[in-house]
Amino acid sequence: MKRHGFTLIELLVVIAIIAILAAILFPVFAKVREKARQTTCASNLKQIGLASIQYTQDYDENWVPFSVQVGASYVPFYKNLDPYIKLPVNTSRGGVWNCPSNFASADFTNASAPQHTYVASTIRNIGAGCEDTPISNPGCTTDAKIASPSSTISIVESGTDWDAWDFQVASQGLWSGGPTPWMFAGHAGNSNYLFADGHVKAMRPMQTLDTGDGGAGSVNMWTTTNVAFNQAPYSNQSSWLDGGTYQANAVASLTKTVQLYK
Repeated sequence: MKRHGFTLIELLVVIAIIAILAAILFPVFAKVREKARQTTCASNLKQIGLASIQYTQDYDENWVPFSVQVGASYVPFYKNLDPYIKLPVNTSRGGVWNCPSNFASADFTNASAPQHTYVASTIRNIGAGCEDTPISNPGCTTDAKIASPSSTISIVESGTDWDAWDFQVASQGLWSGGPTPWMFAGHAGNSNYLFADGHVKAMRPMQTLDTGDGGAGSVNMWTTTNVAFNQAPYSNQSSWLDGGTYQANAVASLTKTVQLYK
């Protein structure tokens, strides 16, 4: 029996079907890969949270300091957690301190810079030189001072490509944060947050701020007391970082993060 090959039309139809299937499936595959990376990122934060809790237990319920002065220099909080994490901050891209979705944020162009994509959550200028969030100055924040650990953010994902140490809800976002000083919200518009009780949750940035302050959440998750920024003591002070009220700066910072990751 004489065999016939495919006609040109048949080949074109097959190619068209493959192209349609690819257009449908590739975005699905991309979402699945990103979901896997987000899970790894959340797992990293969970390990950092366990290390922070171990530190607190070893230091009489005092939270890991944002930084400690040693001579003329300062040691950042992530270095103080090194003894509790087997893969500390270093100059490589891997390890607990790097989110696989967020490699562009760390300063990988600088071989000597610490490579990390997670930073402390801090609000300065409240109290006598103390931080008002779980990452504290020495001796300032203790377990007893955190009113609701399950709704108080301690570590966030960095959106900068510089060696930033902390994120503040101010219009400049990350302190000394380089050219993109805001949070990373590249998980389909969400960001992973580590809370003071050690749990990790993915949320949209505006969900971390209460509705009274212009956010979309039920409470303000950026302070140890969950007090809204439009109430005292925050309403009575301006942000030391760049002036203006804490409320206005929080809205500006979180809104900017949302815009960057639409």
